[in-house]
Amino acid sequence: MNNIKAILNQINNIILLLDTTGKVQYVSPSVKNILGYSPDELLGDQWWYKTNSGADIKELKDLVLDQLERSVRLGGVQSERPVETSFGSSKWFLWNTSITNDGMIVSIGTDITEKKKKEVELALKNNLLSEKNDEIQDSLDYAKRLQEVILPDASVFQNAFSDAFLFFSPKDKVSGDFYWFYENDESIFVAAVDCTGHGVPGALLSVVGNSLLREIIIKREIKSPGKILAELDLGLTEAMSKNNELKARDGMDIALTKFIKETNELCFAGAYRPCILIKNEIQELVGSKYPIGFYITDEKVFDEVKIQLQKGDRFYLFSDGITDQFGGPDDKKFKKAQLKDLLLKSENMTMNEQKDYIQYVFKNWQQGNEQTDDVLLIGLEV
Repeated sequence: MNNIKAILNQINNIILLLDTTGKVQYVSPSVKNILGYSPDELLGDQWWYKTNSGADIKELKDLVLDQLERSVRLGGVQSERPVETSFGSSKWFLWNTSITNDGMIVSIGTDITEKKKKEVELALKNNLLSEKNDEIQDSLDYAKRLQEVILPDASVFQNAFSDAFLFFSPKDKVSGDFYWFYENDESIFVAAVDCTGHGVPGALLSVVGNSLLREIIIKREIKSPGKILAELDLGLTEAMSKNNELKARDGMDIALTKFIKETNELCFAGAYRPCILIKNEIQELVGSKYPIGFYITDEKVFDEVKIQLQKGDRFYLFSDGITDQFGGPDDKKFKKAQLKDLLLKSENMTMNEQKDYIQYVFKNWQQGNEQTDDVLLIGLEV
């Protein structure tokens, strides 16, 4: 018997024995260490009054007894409830309760206060994360709307050329790729731009790049594609030196064309991006091996290429998102050679049909793979 009492004193659980009216008939000695009350202080209805001050005791007892009656067939019931201590604090307990053959109620309480604290802390952290995520999503939605305002409608290409298409598929809500269009009485300027990264960092650069192109071509009226890229490089480098959000390794690749309406002459300059022509056969105009904006010690030279086009000739500008997409039977990159092959195979289609065909092949190639990068492809027909 003494051994049993010693065990009951040392256990970390509270054992209660109640009659069918809810009066406590027995409290284990361990309650002294856990709640600060002696077992005798909690007999009868005192358990309810001392450990649940401020509660409607009758209502609480009726609720507990009702739960127990409904759980008899299940063989027991678990519940979590707070209990007040003699020290003025509260502790949470997990109560495992059952009814004996003679109708007495046995309830064993395990202290889960630390577990509850961690649950509360986790809930608070989750709420904070949820709030932060909502803020981020709101910012992304705003950035997306801003980018949509900056980017021209695809119809500008169709209105300016005999036929045209735009295949633009951002990897995230906002894109690091962007396209640029400007038309005056003499010429049509079109650019496909691929900024460092994708998502928000890329979108930030795209806004800067868009603004610089407007400044250089529209306001300052610089007309040579090679000179435009040189000025764009200087402008972005200067912006990076002033803006802490932009870093020395931030920059952009660009394919820029100027189409002279009266003569059908195409002027091209590129920074790591080419221009593909279909003029009886497929040709590639190669851009210079310098990016825009990166700090490079070599003096950058952006060469300009001029070529005479005829009605029905087509040219294409694109970012590396389409050629770098992993997929296919061997999970390899799509690559530029395959894009050229697609363009050549579909040269007799209308531009809209060609776009649908390329999108179909691209999605089939991608299969279940995540989109690797932002995708931008512009097709234009003289």
